[in-house]
Amino acid sequence: MMEDCKLARLVRSGDRDAFRLLINRNQRLVNHIVYKAVGDAFEREEICQDVFLKVYRNIGKFKGDAKLSTWIGRIAYHQALDYRKRKKLNTVSLQKDEEDNFNYEPAATESADEISHKQDFNAMLESQLLKLAPHYRTVLTLYHLDEMSYQEIGDIMKMPEGTVKSYLFRARKMLRENITASFSKEDIGI
Repeated sequence: MMEDCKLARLVRSGDRDAFRLLINRNQRLVNHIVYKAVGDAFEREEICQDVFLKVYRNIGKFKGDAKLSTWIGRIAYHQALDYRKRKKLNTVSLQKDEEDNFNYEPAATESADEISHKQDFNAMLESQLLKLAPHYRTVLTLYHLDEMSYQEIGDIMKMPEGTVKSYLFRARKMLRENITASFSKEDIGI
């Protein structure tokens, strides 16, 4: 966390390279949080930019009692929630976005059929994930893709660890049920 405090201090002093580093380190996290909550691609990009503007304006409020990424994630989460409240969105459109798909890097020993099957599976998984409510998608994404702890997720979403665990359990269950109901065992490779 000392490095986080130093980076925040440099950004606060107006160091553009430090701010660029802060953005580079946290862009994926902000994208995951915002992209899972907001359906419109143009709006998502704008919200992500707003998150980093808010971070820049409020960097003086970062106290160093949590990770900088957690503090930034909390800002991103609340910006996305505020957008949803303003737009009164209940669901997200099922749009694919190039930046936030489950990416699959094939091994050199895999056949074309194996690669194709895994890419199809990842596309199916992404479409089923987008059917979940935003808070469930966010918890799944932060835990599995960003590899955050329950405590970090709870800090970002302002909820107790027990609630995070419960949401993660429910999200996995709903995802499994959606996949099972939508596809045959052959389709999902079981």
